[in-house]
Amino acid sequence: MSSISGSGRSKVLKTIAAFKDVVDNFNVELFEREGKRSRLKARITFIDGSVLVIKDYSHHKHVGSPGNVEPSLEIELRDVLKVIRSRIMVQRL
Repeated sequence: MSSISGSGRSKVLKTIAAFKDVVDNFNVELFEREGKRSRLKARITFIDGSVLVIKDYSHHKHVGSPGNVEPSLEIELRDVLKVIRSRIMVQRL
């Protein structure tokens, strides 16, 4: 496996930056690529204090509390962040 260089890293950072209205801070722990598959490990903290922990190919989400696990149809980071943004915005109303 090799580290994702330039374009892969840049795409992830641009995606996170596009949601700066709801992202408080983030830490990217790992970028790797093996062939066409890539792996990302990161932690994103949002303005409401909630946290998204990204670990390899996860297909579930915790909604409201760590024990409330639901299947996740959102597999692209941008799609996951859209769902989180909409929930944060509803809470702020």
